[in-house]
Amino acid sequence: MEFVADKKTKQPFPPESDFAGRVAQAALKHGLLVYPIQGCVDGISGDHVLIAPPAVITAEQIGWAIEQLRAAIVDARTAA
Repeated sequence: MEFVADKKTKQPFPPESDFAGRVAQAALKHGLLVYPIQGCVDGISGDHVLIAPPAVITAEQIGWAIEQLRAAIVDARTAA
């Protein structure tokens, strides 16, 4: 999942904000592990997280993961 500071212009967050890292830390507090990655735009700017669910997963577990990721994103935006 890629994150941008402005949806209309697709402007990335400043690299120093470490938005992907903040989302990953917040997700961990919610019990969800994601992989933060930066530099996806130009090698420096751009934030996204990689979600790697198990090969065998239920619809209920997918729903739970989405809820936790949503909460983590809100937490990371609030902490900005």
